Amino acid sequence: MTENDLISTYSSSHQNKTNQVVHYVCVPIIFFNVVAFFYALSPFLAMALSGVSLIFYYRSLRSYFSLMIILILVSLSICYIFAPFEHFLKTNILLFVLAWIGQFWGHKVEGKNPSFLQNLLFLLVGPAWIMAKFRARLISKA
Repeated sequence: MTENDLISTYSSSHQNKTNQVVHYVCVPIIFFNVVAFFYALSPFLAMALSGVSLIFYYRSLRSYFSLMIILILVSLSICYIFAPFEHFLKTNILLFVLAWIGQFWGHKVEGKNPSFLQNLLFLLVGPAWIMAKFRARLISKA
């Protein structure tokens, strides 16, 4: 699939305003929590998998690549700061579960299945789509 195919397919199941708002909140939380899970296992593993995901973004969603570098660096930085705290992993598990509940509720409101049920690559497309939405809002307010 081309970059436009990935984004337009993902966008087609995210037209409802309520579902979009849910995604604006939940997708970054889920993304961060995935990074945090791997960081809790090994910071090196988290960085390595982040690097692998950046290869996907560079090859498949090149115009989103710089946005994803920012998201990954912010996620890794937050992990570096908060990982030493006792409840880091438990808090991330709770947030991860709550964010997924929110995602599925948003899709119930939308009346469409999540895109990743069609293709697991959409688990990587969602964060890029959200970051592009954030960038567009920042630019429109500037």
